[in-house]
Parts: sequence; structure tokens; C-alpha cells
Amino acid sequence: MIFLERRLQIGLGVVLTIIFLILLVITGVSTRHLLQKFVISRLSIETSNIVNALDLEALLLDPNKISPIYNTPLSGHYFLIRFDKGNIISSRSLAGEPFPSLDDKIVNIQRDIKGPDNQRLFIWTESHQKNGKNVIISIAEDMRFYKEQLKRFLGLFIIIGITGISLSLLLQHYVIHHLFKYLENSRKEIQQIEKGNRQQLTEDVPSEIYPLVKEFNHTLSLMQQRLERSRNSLGNLAHALKTPLSILLQTLDNDINITQAKNQTKRIQQLMERELKRARLAGMGNSARRFDPRQELPVLSNVLKQVHQK
Repeated sequence: MIFLERRLQIGLGVVLTIIFLILLVITGVSTRHLLQKFVISRLSIETSNIVNALDLEALLLDPNKISPIYNTPLSGHYFLIRFDKGNIISSRSLAGEPFPSLDDKIVNIQRDIKGPDNQRLFIWTESHQKNGKNVIISIAEDMRFYKEQLKRFLGLFIIIGITGISLSLLLQHYVIHHLFKYLENSRKEIQQIEKGNRQQLTEDVPSEIYPLVKEFNHTLSLMQQRLERSRNSLGNLAHALKTPLSILLQTLDNDINITQAKNQTKRIQQLMERELKRARLAGMGNSARRFDPRQELPVLSNVLKQVHQK
């Protein structure tokens, strides 16, 4: 039972672990993708607000039309505006720190870029036109907070997954032991059948082990029928031989020269009586008996001496 239970638990544990790892990978990738879309959507809105706050004639930016977070030093939110003539406007939040270097080609997304104060920046770049002039705006946001939240979420997901696997294994352990209780009851009933206290196993068992119990009861019924037929045959034979043997003994009593034959006839009668007793006891339990050499061998020796006297 322990080996079977261990194999079932290992199998279930491996399957649940594989499913959990697949879900963990899918959840991690999906969460990062959704987080990126959320950040891009918000940064795109911020970019539009910056474009609306631009005065392209004076190449100035109205700070009252943008979020105050871009005026807070090292806030983790930065932008850089590039004009066709090479002019640049950067956010006050950089506090004199340089904006991360950008390629000449417009790359919409740049991830995990080192920024001021060792911040890890996500940079979104868009090209806009206003009053017939091209403007390239790169807006950056520190992703450390989101990464920490993502780690917490994945950590919580891992804890929930491990807890779920553990509970599943415990539930399987309970179910297996509950099922094995019926097998233990069947084992006790078999011991009672061996002692002659029962005739069959109880068939009030779960459907999974009912076929086994049913086949055992069917086999037990066949064996009982065969035993009954053997007992009846033996009893009939003994009763059939008992009367002629009695008559033979009465005849031999008148002849003193055949004492040995008389003794053998009495021996046959004793054997018949013993077989009758065994037949009566067959239905009451185990009728097997041990071989007694001190009782059986002298009789066998005398018979062989008579048969092979020469």
C-alpha cells in the first residue's frame, strides 16, 4: 500500500508541478505584456500633453500644462524633446543629470535603460507634427516600482501554487487511506472466513474494488460447493462400506487363524470412522491435520510386510 500510495503521489506531484510551471511562465509573460501596454498607453497620453504644451515658435514648454511630477527632481519621470534644428528641451526632473543616450533612429521602446540615481528606465519615443514642424519626444519612467510589484505578484502566485499542490497531495493521501480502509475490512473478513465465522465478504464497498470482492465471493462459493460435494461423497462412501465391514468382522470372529486379517479389517474400520469425523468437521473450519509418524509408520510397515512377505 505504501509503495502504491508513493507512486500515486509522485505521479500527481509531477503532473501538478508541470502544470504549475507552465501557468507560471504564461502568467509571467502575460503580466509583463499587460504591464508594458499599460505603461505605453499612459506614456503616450503624457506625450500628447507635452505636445499640446509646446510653443514651437519660441521653442518653449508651458510647465503648467504638464504633470508636476516632471518638475520634481529625480522623480523617476523624465522627458526629452528634440526639434528638427537640433534644439533640445529636457524635463526639470532630471536635475542636471543627462537623459539616457538615444540612437539617431527612432526606436519606440527601450527597456531597462540605466538612468539617474541608478534608476531602471522604460523609454517611449514618438514623433509628432505640430504646425508643420516635426518634434520627437522621448518620455521615460522608472520601472523599479512595477518590477517590485511584479515580483510580489509572482511570489504570491508561487506560494499559492505550492500550497495548492500540497493540499492536492494531502487530499489524495486522505482519499487513498479512506479507500484502503475498505481493503483492510475485507482482509479482516477473510480472516473470519478462515476461522469459519463468515461465509462471504461484505459487498458494500466502493465501486472501484467491488469487482474484486464480487469475484472473490464467487470463487469462495465455488470452493464451498466443491467441498460440500467432496464431504458428501466421502460420507456416502464411508456409510456404504461400514455395513459390509461389520459383517466381515462378525465372520472373522469365528476363525482364530486369521487374526492378522481381522486386525487389518479393524484398521479399515478405524480409518472409515476417522474419515467420517473429518467429513463432519469439514464445514466447521480447517480440517487439515499433521502427519504422525509414530502412529502411521508402524501400520504401514505391517501392511508392507504382509503384501511383500516373500
